[in-house]
Amino acid sequence: MNNFLQELDSIFLIKNSSFGSSVKILSRKSFTAYIVPMGVWFFAWLISMAISGFLGFLMTLAGVYIFLHIRSYVLFMDDKGLWVFRGVFSWQRGFYGVKWVDFDESLFYQNFASWALRSFTILVKNKYKKEVEIELKYMHDGDKVVHQINNFFLSR
Repeated sequence: MNNFLQELDSIFLIKNSSFGSSVKILSRKSFTAYIVPMGVWFFAWLISMAISGFLGFLMTLAGVYIFLHIRSYVLFMDDKGLWVFRGVFSWQRGFYGVKWVDFDESLFYQNFASWALRSFTILVKNKYKKEVEIELKYMHDGDKVVHQINNFFLSR
């Protein structure tokens, strides 16, 4: 928890913010989130290297960006709500989420591949809008995370 707060503080996002003191990281993207984007990037990189070295260099930078963007997703909760942090560059970084007073339920989708690879889609609904506020695909141990979220909400 302290490492996460220090990381956020180092990128100037938590100073003078309204996050509570009990920040708990719940999940990050699973390795399965990288497979398709990085596979597509690899084939595009091969083609760009065949065309031009400079184009290959630009595609390498694009691959690094894709990797860092996927890695930036973090699902966490505090005493005020459930939040998602994401973004690579300072103008992209940000939070979105649901406050506990607006929280309805959290769900996960499971099929054989997600069960075998421990990578689930997490949905968090708003009780007033009856809409999905947070939808995160390929989250590591999403089934356990959903149980944690719902149990924490029920114990409040």
